[in-house]
Amino acid sequence: MKLTLATKIIADIPTSNGCLYTRDVLEGVIKQFNIRAHKRPVLGSELKPDDISHLGEPAFVTHRLFINESGAVCADIEILDNESGKSLQNKIGANSNVIARPIMCVPSYVNIEKKHQIAERGDDVLVIHKINSIVRIQVECHGEPTGSNKENDVGGAK
Repeated sequence: MKLTLATKIIADIPTSNGCLYTRDVLEGVIKQFNIRAHKRPVLGSELKPDDISHLGEPAFVTHRLFINESGAVCADIEILDNESGKSLQNKIGANSNVIARPIMCVPSYVNIEKKHQIAERGDDVLVIHKINSIVRIQVECHGEPTGSNKENDVGGAK
């Protein structure tokens, strides 16, 4: 199953945690990611904040990233035909609140004088000037899939 998912990162608009990524910075790091993805598969998994044991189980391949007409960073993914992929596909099919989340490597700075080359504080935002790379994409499913019966789920009995 192939699909396109949007992230919550929109060029030149602050994120919910107050970071602003300029279009130029995003376009550069997306270009690097796409070159890497063309050479070898970039595997991703479902983001499960309560259960990090599934972090290494690939559920999909990210084929490319791009910025859509609204300025949002988007990912073209293909779900794998394995247990993790089937589980993710079922959640996506039953849940309309699904987003992709890029895992980025932003450089830290040791020399305080060079800090402005990486990021600078603006009016209630942190403008990011440099991203080393987008490592991979995680998929996040929010809420319970429709048709879920919590009382019959394992561990959900009351």
